[in-house]
Amino acid sequence: MNTFARRVELPHCPELCLHAQQWGSEAPSLLLIHGFGDGRYIWNHVLPDILHYGSVVTVDLRGHGDSDHGPTSAYATSTHAADVAVVLESFFARNVILVGHSLGAQVAIHLATSHVQMVRAVVLVDGGPEMDTSMTAHVRRTFASQRWRYTSIDDYADVLRERLPLAAHSLLQALASHALCRDDSGGYSLKCDWAMGKEQIPDNEELIWNLFRSIRCPCLLVRGEGSAILSRAAAAKMAEANPVCCVQSVPLAGHAVFVDNPDGFLGTLDSFLPRIIDQVKASRDARGYETNDLLGTGDQCREALSPRITRHRSASASQRFD
Repeated sequence: MNTFARRVELPHCPELCLHAQQWGSEAPSLLLIHGFGDGRYIWNHVLPDILHYGSVVTVDLRGHGDSDHGPTSAYATSTHAADVAVVLESFFARNVILVGHSLGAQVAIHLATSHVQMVRAVVLVDGGPEMDTSMTAHVRRTFASQRWRYTSIDDYADVLRERLPLAAHSLLQALASHALCRDDSGGYSLKCDWAMGKEQIPDNEELIWNLFRSIRCPCLLVRGEGSAILSRAAAAKMAEANPVCCVQSVPLAGHAVFVDNPDGFLGTLDSFLPRIIDQVKASRDARGYETNDLLGTGDQCREALSPRITRHRSASASQRFD
Protein backbone atom coordinates (compact mmCIF):
# COMPACT_ATOMS: atom_id res chain seq x y z
CA MET A 1 0.00 0.00 0.00
CA ASN A 2 1.40 3.40 -1.03
CA THR A 3 1.36 5.85 1.83
CA PHE A 4 3.20 9.02 2.70
CA ALA A 5 3.12 11.33 5.68
CA ARG A 6 3.28 15.09 5.53
CA ARG A 7 3.66 17.94 7.98
CA VAL A 8 1.11 20.62 7.10
CA GLU A 9 2.00 24.17 8.11
CA LEU A 10 -0.84 26.41 9.26
CA PRO A 11 -0.70 29.98 7.90
CA HIS A 12 -2.95 31.23 10.71
CA CYS A 13 -0.68 29.60 13.34
CA PRO A 14 2.88 29.50 11.92
CA GLU A 15 4.39 27.87 15.00
CA LEU A 16 2.17 24.79 14.66
CA CYS A 17 2.08 21.93 12.15
CA LEU A 18 -0.43 19.11 11.73
CA HIS A 19 0.60 15.58 10.84
CA ALA A 20 -1.38 14.16 7.93
CA GLN A 21 -1.03 10.91 6.02
CA GLN A 22 -2.29 9.88 2.59
CA TRP A 23 -3.13 6.26 1.88
CA GLY A 24 -3.23 5.28 -1.80
CA SER A 25 -1.55 6.75 -4.87
CA GLU A 26 -4.58 8.26 -6.60
CA ALA A 27 -6.00 11.71 -5.89
CA PRO A 28 -7.60 11.33 -2.44
CA SER A 29 -11.35 10.97 -2.10
CA LEU A 30 -11.97 10.80 1.65
CA LEU A 31 -10.77 12.82 4.64
CA LEU A 32 -11.11 11.04 8.00
CA ILE A 33 -11.27 13.22 11.13
CA HIS A 34 -10.90 11.56 14.53
CA GLY A 35 -12.52 12.51 17.82
CA PHE A 36 -11.36 14.01 21.12
CA GLY A 37 -8.33 12.32 22.67
CA ASP A 38 -7.69 9.98 19.73
CA GLY A 39 -5.48 10.31 16.66
CA ARG A 40 -5.39 9.37 13.00
CA TYR A 41 -4.37 5.85 14.06
CA ILE A 42 -7.95 5.25 15.30
CA TRP A 43 -8.97 4.54 11.66
CA ASN A 44 -6.17 2.10 10.83
CA HIS A 45 -8.16 -1.10 11.29
CA VAL A 46 -10.94 0.00 8.91
CA LEU A 47 -8.69 1.65 6.32
CA PRO A 48 -8.26 -1.42 4.07
CA ASP A 49 -12.03 -1.49 3.52
CA ILE A 50 -12.47 2.27 3.18
CA LEU A 51 -9.71 2.33 0.56
CA HIS A 52 -12.07 0.47 -1.77
CA TYR A 53 -13.74 3.87 -2.25
CA GLY A 54 -10.54 5.72 -3.15
CA SER A 55 -7.42 7.14 -1.59
CA VAL A 56 -7.74 8.44 1.97
CA VAL A 57 -6.19 11.22 4.04
CA THR A 58 -6.06 10.93 7.82
CA VAL A 59 -4.97 13.75 10.10
CA ASP A 60 -4.01 14.31 13.72
CA LEU A 61 -5.86 17.31 15.13
CA ARG A 62 -3.73 19.84 17.00
CA GLY A 63 -2.79 18.48 20.42
CA HIS A 64 -3.35 14.90 19.25
CA GLY A 65 -1.11 12.15 17.92
CA ASP A 66 1.97 13.43 16.08
CA SER A 67 0.65 16.96 15.50
CA ASP A 68 2.02 19.86 17.50
CA HIS A 69 0.35 20.93 20.70
CA GLY A 70 -1.62 24.16 20.66
CA PRO A 71 0.67 27.02 21.72
CA THR A 72 -2.08 28.68 23.77
CA SER A 73 -3.88 25.48 24.86
CA ALA A 74 -6.88 26.61 22.79
CA TYR A 75 -8.81 23.64 21.42
CA ALA A 76 -12.19 24.98 20.36
CA THR A 77 -14.03 23.17 17.58
CA SER A 78 -13.78 26.24 15.36
CA THR A 79 -9.99 26.23 15.87
CA HIS A 80 -9.76 22.59 14.81
CA ALA A 81 -11.98 23.35 11.81
CA ALA A 82 -9.69 26.19 10.69
CA ASP A 83 -6.70 23.84 11.02
CA VAL A 84 -8.26 20.97 9.09
CA ALA A 85 -9.42 23.38 6.38
CA VAL A 86 -5.73 23.86 5.54
CA VAL A 87 -5.30 20.08 5.25
CA LEU A 88 -8.40 19.92 3.05
CA GLU A 89 -7.07 22.59 0.72
CA SER A 90 -3.59 21.03 0.67
CA PHE A 91 -4.63 17.52 -0.37
CA PHE A 92 -7.93 17.89 -2.23
CA ALA A 93 -9.22 19.72 -5.29
CA ARG A 94 -12.94 18.90 -4.97
CA ASN A 95 -15.37 16.03 -4.48
CA VAL A 96 -14.06 15.17 -1.03
CA ILE A 97 -16.09 12.95 1.29
CA LEU A 98 -15.71 13.95 4.93
CA VAL A 99 -15.93 11.29 7.64
CA GLY A 100 -15.79 12.67 11.17
CA HIS A 101 -16.22 11.00 14.55
CA SER A 102 -17.55 12.87 17.62
CA LEU A 103 -15.50 16.10 17.77
CA GLY A 104 -14.43 15.26 14.22
CA ALA A 105 -18.09 15.20 13.20
CA GLN A 106 -18.50 18.79 14.39
CA VAL A 107 -15.34 19.75 12.50
CA ALA A 108 -16.83 18.10 9.39
CA ILE A 109 -20.01 20.15 9.80
CA HIS A 110 -17.93 23.34 9.78
CA LEU A 111 -16.05 22.25 6.65
CA ALA A 112 -19.14 21.10 4.78
CA THR A 113 -20.52 24.63 5.02
CA SER A 114 -17.29 26.60 4.60
CA HIS A 115 -16.08 24.54 1.60
CA VAL A 116 -19.32 23.84 -0.22
CA GLN A 117 -17.66 23.61 -3.64
CA MET A 118 -15.19 20.98 -2.41
CA VAL A 119 -17.33 18.69 -0.26
CA ARG A 120 -19.37 16.02 -2.03
CA ALA A 121 -20.80 14.17 1.00
CA VAL A 122 -20.49 13.96 4.78
CA VAL A 123 -20.54 11.01 7.18
CA LEU A 124 -21.07 12.04 10.80
CA VAL A 125 -20.14 9.23 13.21
CA ASP A 126 -21.89 9.56 16.57
CA GLY A 127 -21.51 13.30 16.64
CA GLY A 128 -23.32 16.48 15.72
CA PRO A 129 -24.80 19.67 17.12
CA GLU A 130 -26.54 18.07 20.10
CA MET A 131 -24.22 15.72 21.94
CA ASP A 132 -25.07 15.07 25.60
CA THR A 133 -23.25 17.83 27.51
CA SER A 134 -23.08 15.92 30.78
CA MET A 135 -21.45 12.97 29.03
CA THR A 136 -19.01 15.08 27.03
CA ALA A 137 -18.05 16.83 30.28
CA HIS A 138 -17.50 13.40 31.84
CA VAL A 139 -15.26 12.42 28.90
CA ARG A 140 -13.19 15.57 29.42
CA ARG A 141 -12.92 14.98 33.18
CA THR A 142 -11.85 11.39 32.58
CA PHE A 143 -9.25 12.60 30.10
CA ALA A 144 -7.90 15.18 32.57
CA SER A 145 -7.69 12.76 35.50
CA GLN A 146 -6.20 9.77 33.69
CA ARG A 147 -2.66 8.54 34.20
CA TRP A 148 -0.28 10.09 31.72
CA ARG A 149 2.63 7.66 32.09
CA TYR A 150 2.63 3.88 31.67
CA THR A 151 5.20 1.19 32.21
CA SER A 152 4.35 -0.64 29.01
CA ILE A 153 1.97 -0.71 26.06
CA ASP A 154 0.11 -3.57 27.75
CA ASP A 155 -0.38 -1.32 30.78
CA TYR A 156 -2.32 1.23 28.71
CA ALA A 157 -4.11 -1.46 26.70
CA ASP A 158 -5.59 -2.68 30.00
CA VAL A 159 -7.00 0.82 30.58
CA LEU A 160 -8.55 0.82 27.11
CA ARG A 161 -10.16 -2.56 27.76
CA GLU A 162 -11.98 -1.07 30.75
CA ARG A 163 -13.16 1.91 28.70
CA LEU A 164 -14.10 -0.05 25.58
CA PRO A 165 -15.37 -3.46 26.71
CA LEU A 166 -17.00 -4.23 23.34
CA ALA A 167 -13.80 -3.84 21.33
CA ALA A 168 -11.47 -6.68 20.31
CA HIS A 169 -8.45 -6.97 22.60
CA SER A 170 -6.05 -7.20 19.66
CA LEU A 171 -7.40 -3.95 18.28
CA LEU A 172 -7.03 -2.17 21.62
CA GLN A 173 -3.44 -3.41 21.82
CA ALA A 174 -2.75 -1.79 18.45
CA LEU A 175 -4.46 1.46 19.46
CA ALA A 176 -2.43 1.60 22.69
CA SER A 177 0.83 1.25 20.74
CA HIS A 178 -0.04 4.27 18.58
CA ALA A 179 -1.38 6.44 21.42
CA LEU A 180 1.90 6.29 23.38
CA CYS A 181 5.45 7.51 22.90
CA ARG A 182 8.64 6.70 24.75
CA ASP A 183 9.51 9.14 27.53
CA ASP A 184 12.74 10.05 29.35
CA SER A 185 12.04 7.60 32.18
CA GLY A 186 12.18 4.62 29.82
CA GLY A 187 8.45 4.12 30.03
CA TYR A 188 5.63 5.51 27.92
CA SER A 189 3.56 8.70 27.90
CA LEU A 190 0.38 9.62 26.06
CA LYS A 191 0.99 11.72 22.95
CA CYS A 192 -2.04 13.96 23.54
CA ASP A 193 -1.66 17.37 25.10
CA TRP A 194 -2.77 17.13 28.75
CA ALA A 195 -3.98 20.75 28.48
CA MET A 196 -6.95 19.55 26.42
CA GLY A 197 -8.46 18.43 29.70
CA LYS A 198 -8.61 22.02 30.93
CA GLU A 199 -11.88 23.90 30.84
CA GLN A 200 -12.37 25.19 27.32
CA ILE A 201 -14.62 27.91 25.96
CA PRO A 202 -17.83 25.98 25.26
CA ASP A 203 -18.86 25.56 21.65
CA ASN A 204 -21.82 27.59 20.48
CA GLU A 205 -24.46 24.88 20.11
CA GLU A 206 -26.79 27.11 18.13
CA LEU A 207 -23.98 27.91 15.70
CA ILE A 208 -23.36 24.20 15.12
CA TRP A 209 -27.10 23.67 14.61
CA ASN A 210 -27.26 26.50 12.07
CA LEU A 211 -24.25 25.12 10.21
CA PHE A 212 -25.75 21.64 10.21
CA ARG A 213 -29.09 22.90 8.85
CA SER A 214 -27.24 24.60 5.99
CA ILE A 215 -25.52 21.42 4.73
CA ARG A 216 -26.78 20.69 1.23
CA CYS A 217 -24.74 17.64 0.20
CA PRO A 218 -25.80 14.08 1.11
CA CYS A 219 -25.20 13.44 4.80
CA LEU A 220 -25.18 10.13 6.67
CA LEU A 221 -25.39 10.08 10.46
CA VAL A 222 -24.06 6.83 11.94
CA ARG A 223 -25.02 6.25 15.58
CA GLY A 224 -23.93 3.50 17.93
CA GLU A 225 -27.09 1.95 19.35
CA GLY A 226 -25.64 2.04 22.85
CA SER A 227 -24.18 5.55 22.60
CA ALA A 228 -24.48 7.74 25.68
CA ILE A 229 -23.12 10.75 23.76
CA LEU A 230 -25.61 10.98 20.89
CA SER A 231 -29.08 9.91 21.96
CA ARG A 232 -31.67 8.35 19.66
CA ALA A 233 -33.81 11.46 20.15
CA ALA A 234 -30.92 13.75 19.16
CA ALA A 235 -30.30 11.71 16.02
CA ALA A 236 -33.98 11.89 15.08
CA LYS A 237 -33.93 15.65 15.69
CA MET A 238 -30.98 16.00 13.30
CA ALA A 239 -32.77 14.03 10.57
CA GLU A 240 -35.84 16.22 11.02
CA ALA A 241 -33.81 19.44 10.98
CA ASN A 242 -32.13 18.75 7.64
CA PRO A 243 -33.72 16.61 4.89
CA VAL A 244 -30.32 15.68 3.41
CA CYS A 245 -29.48 13.78 6.62
CA CYS A 246 -30.24 10.06 6.90
CA VAL A 247 -29.61 8.05 10.07
CA GLN A 248 -28.31 4.53 10.47
CA SER A 249 -27.67 2.77 13.78
CA VAL A 250 -24.96 0.20 14.41
CA PRO A 251 -25.78 -2.57 16.90
CA LEU A 252 -23.33 -3.77 19.54
CA ALA A 253 -21.66 -0.37 19.55
CA GLY A 254 -21.45 2.63 21.80
CA HIS A 255 -19.93 6.03 21.03
CA ALA A 256 -16.76 4.43 19.60
CA VAL A 257 -18.82 2.92 16.78
CA PHE A 258 -16.07 1.71 14.44
CA VAL A 259 -13.93 0.44 17.33
CA ASP A 260 -16.76 -1.46 19.02
CA ASN A 261 -18.24 -2.94 15.83
CA PRO A 262 -15.98 -2.35 12.80
CA ASP A 263 -17.97 -4.54 10.42
CA GLY A 264 -21.27 -2.95 11.44
CA PHE A 265 -19.78 0.49 10.80
CA LEU A 266 -18.35 -0.54 7.43
CA GLY A 267 -21.75 -1.93 6.49
CA THR A 268 -23.27 1.54 6.85
CA LEU A 269 -20.59 2.95 4.55
CA ASP A 270 -21.32 0.15 2.06
CA SER A 271 -24.92 1.30 1.91
CA PHE A 272 -24.07 4.96 1.34
CA LEU A 273 -20.72 5.60 -0.31
CA PRO A 274 -20.85 3.52 -3.55
CA ARG A 275 -23.56 5.67 -5.11
CA ILE A 276 -21.75 8.84 -4.02
CA ILE A 277 -18.56 7.58 -5.69
CA ASP A 278 -20.54 6.64 -8.82
CA GLN A 279 -22.01 10.15 -8.93
CA VAL A 280 -18.52 11.65 -8.63
CA LYS A 281 -17.35 9.62 -11.62
CA ALA A 282 -20.47 10.53 -13.60
CA SER A 283 -19.93 14.24 -12.88
CA ARG A 284 -16.75 14.35 -14.95
CA ASP A 285 -17.35 16.32 -18.11
CA ALA A 286 -16.05 15.46 -21.57
CA ARG A 287 -12.71 17.13 -20.85
CA GLY A 288 -12.12 14.95 -17.83
CA TYR A 289 -12.75 17.66 -15.26
CA GLU A 290 -14.91 17.00 -12.25
CA THR A 291 -17.80 19.15 -11.23
CA ASN A 292 -19.33 19.33 -7.79
CA ASP A 293 -22.94 19.90 -8.76
CA LEU A 294 -24.61 17.36 -6.46
CA LEU A 295 -26.83 19.04 -3.94
CA GLY A 296 -28.33 16.67 -1.41
CA THR A 297 -32.02 16.01 -0.97
CA GLY A 298 -33.85 13.54 1.21
CA ASP A 299 -34.60 11.44 -1.89
CA GLN A 300 -30.94 11.39 -2.94
CA CYS A 301 -29.87 10.37 0.53
CA ARG A 302 -32.43 7.58 0.66
CA GLU A 303 -31.33 6.45 -2.81
CA ALA A 304 -27.73 6.31 -1.63
CA LEU A 305 -28.88 4.15 1.28
CA SER A 306 -30.79 1.68 -0.88
CA PRO A 307 -29.80 -1.98 -0.39
CA ARG A 308 -26.58 -3.05 -2.06
CA ILE A 309 -24.60 -6.25 -2.06
CA THR A 310 -22.09 -6.08 0.78
CA ARG A 311 -18.64 -7.24 -0.32
CA HIS A 312 -16.50 -9.64 1.66
CA ARG A 313 -14.35 -7.89 4.23
CA SER A 314 -10.70 -7.68 3.31
CA ALA A 315 -9.40 -8.66 6.73
CA SER A 316 -10.33 -9.18 10.33
CA ALA A 317 -9.75 -6.42 12.86
CA SER A 318 -6.57 -8.10 14.08
CA GLN A 319 -5.17 -8.32 10.54
CA ARG A 320 -5.74 -4.71 9.50
CA PHE A 321 -3.31 -1.82 9.56
CA ASP A 322 -1.79 -2.28 13.02
